[in-house]
Amino acid sequence: MINDSEWFMKYQKLSDDEKEIYKEYVLGAEEKAIVLDYERFIEAIELLASEPDDLLIKYNKMLNIADEVALTFDNEGVYIAHHLKSENYISEEVYNLVIQIDKQLELLSNEHNEKNWTIQAMKTDQRWIKARALANEVTTKTGC
Repeated sequence: MINDSEWFMKYQKLSDDEKEIYKEYVLGAEEKAIVLDYERFIEAIELLASEPDDLLIKYNKMLNIADEVALTFDNEGVYIAHHLKSENYISEEVYNLVIQIDKQLELLSNEHNEKNWTIQAMKTDQRWIKARALANEVTTKTGC
């Protein structure tokens, strides 16, 4: 984290239980909004970083998992990353990794090939593999 906000750095070091108490009783509305955005961002990154077989175990097989992962990343990862970067809650390096991930997923989209949105593609397509590796790098850089 590059943000010099004392409250945010303090919050990041708390246990999960302490974070819930902190959100409920210590943070103001604006600070809560930032924390909730950051948590949604991290969840989207962690979802993309997940192995396809783990996603199959966790989610309904009737769901188009690849499509949902990509949409979640776009809605929760990229969109929120713009805001977090503008407010200095994520570093330029983390932001650039998010943009690189987005480019990999965009390459898949631009082909208009339904086979790109399958678990099998997530396992074997180099663009999915690279996006997952970049997402893992983000989790390392953010300490998740």
